[in-house]
Amino acid sequence: MKQSAFLLLLTLAISLGAIVNIGDEYIGSTPMGPFRKTLETYSYIGQDYDVVSRICYHYDVDDPVRLVKIVYTFDEPDGGHTETVYEYLEFDDYRQKIESIYVFDDQWNQYPDGYLLEIQTTYKYDLQDKLLERIMEYYRDSCSERTVYEYDDRGNLVQETTYVSLYSDTVPYQAITSGYDGQNRLIYNREIGIYETIETWQTWTNHSQPDSIYTLGEDWESIQRNFFDANEQVFHHEYCIKYWNGAPWDRLDTYYQYVTAHQIYFPTQTTTVFSRVYEDGSVEELSNEVDNYIYSDDYHRVTFGDYTYVYDDNWLLAERQRAYGNLVEETITYTWEQYATPNDDPVAVPQVMVSAYPNPARGMVNISLNKSSANAPTAARIYNLKGQLVRSLDISQMSSDQYLYNWDCKDQRNNAVPAGIYLIRIKTQSGEISKKVTVLK
Repeated sequence: MKQSAFLLLLTLAISLGAIVNIGDEYIGSTPMGPFRKTLETYSYIGQDYDVVSRICYHYDVDDPVRLVKIVYTFDEPDGGHTETVYEYLEFDDYRQKIESIYVFDDQWNQYPDGYLLEIQTTYKYDLQDKLLERIMEYYRDSCSERTVYEYDDRGNLVQETTYVSLYSDTVPYQAITSGYDGQNRLIYNREIGIYETIETWQTWTNHSQPDSIYTLGEDWESIQRNFFDANEQVFHHEYCIKYWNGAPWDRLDTYYQYVTAHQIYFPTQTTTVFSRVYEDGSVEELSNEVDNYIYSDDYHRVTFGDYTYVYDDNWLLAERQRAYGNLVEETITYTWEQYATPNDDPVAVPQVMVSAYPNPARGMVNISLNKSSANAPTAARIYNLKGQLVRSLDISQMSSDQYLYNWDCKDQRNNAVPAGIYLIRIKTQSGEISKKVTVLK
């Protein structure tokens, strides 16, 4: 394997923990709030040609976060136009979402103005929003793909089976089996495909991310390790891979430095060391690279390498640029808008109003709600990721500018909750606000 391709593979496998991934569309420390993306505009300026493309997002009038259509157009000599249309169906014991992708084609007239239905995907959910089945129809290739999902009594996905019509409608093309520990953390995964079987084991201690991941393929194996600091952030990630042809281990070590601002962990430097480990234990360092993150505008603008990202006051991505030398070659701008449901107060609830400390937490979470942005809050309710109520909390005390709650990480029966991610929800006169918190053991 070429070194450049290997480095790309390893980079995709790296997990940053809770340190924000610069480039994500939202990097705030609280839930995103009532914002939705309406437009992406991409422009490329080259020596031979320029390209401008646009992606417009359209939403349901009665449900402001439900997409009904995405329109993609691009301006270049051949032009282009693609539409993705969404349909939603409700039944007594399940619901469906149908996603249809239409491509403009002068040779076809199966859709108004020459659009061809290229791919249609039907998603089936139960009433708890668990995905039960996905069917993809590829009309140009005259084939289909069907995936069935199965869950255990705790709501964990334990079986994912895919059938491809080109091979067989009854024999699985791919089957994935998963296992979990008593705290609903993934510990085992087995992927059986027609070409290869891959097995993965994960180990956990008291962190929100796995400590190690061991993967075994047909003729290769890999080991990943995460190392955490006192703030529960991954400061060192190690990835090793070896092929069973007598080759040594290839190893990639990534070290992260960060700074805390606005209750967000911002990366400041990434050091990557590529090395080779031989059977006798000796290590040969082959290369290393240091990437520095340069911030301005109170951390709302960051540049590293050839890329610059700009975030607005709500920590939503507003612009991404890629430079080639002194020339800005690519630019993507993002347009966002606040929304309100028909029953909401037209003034959107401010986004950053609730905080939880410490987060991740062991034993106690202190929750504070800003008085200036919340009117008449009710009890705070704690839910698990399955949507089940865990605990209700009354206001413990009030300061001059805050409502305060305390959660001892126990449920209604005074039993300690398992480690995992929980959702704090507080209703106010202006709407409901929420905050995620991670509980460790």
